[in-house]
Amino acid sequence: MERIEMVESLRNRANVSYEEAKQALERCNWDLLDALVMLEGQGRVKEPSAASYSTQAQQAEQGPAPVQRGSIGRGIHRLMRALDVLIEKSLKNSVELQRDGKRILGMPVLLALVLTLCFFWVTVPLLIISIACGYRLCFIGPVGREANVVMDKVTQKVEEIKQEMTRDE
Repeated sequence: MERIEMVESLRNRANVSYEEAKQALERCNWDLLDALVMLEGQGRVKEPSAASYSTQAQQAEQGPAPVQRGSIGRGIHRLMRALDVLIEKSLKNSVELQRDGKRILGMPVLLALVLTLCFFWVTVPLLIISIACGYRLCFIGPVGREANVVMDKVTQKVEEIKQEMTRDE
């Protein structure tokens, strides 16, 4: 960076004139950061508009650098966005265990997923046994209709299996 650009950059970051910025840089051997620290100690630096600092003059004003297509950062950003949507939807929807149209147990889908993942060997057999005993699993919320169609098909298949087993005996 040329000295004139350094002086202008220091002027933009501090409440000083061109001459004061040049003198501060000369005192600090043309080290922009040291000059900025010195002026900050004198109370001459503007309050930052954001809680960040960049070594590139234009990047701080333009915001974060765009993520390159195909980079790891873009992939992580997309993953975090997908997780955000998943968590939001799982909190807006709930799952209920019903028998004869009456609610027996209800919880947010997120909690049901966590319980299923943490206690798989307990929750899955209990779910299968409850469906076999005539309980119905249904989803309540914005995406409940599509999920309930699938759950109704599962319930019908379980009923067909139960009927075949009773016929064979």
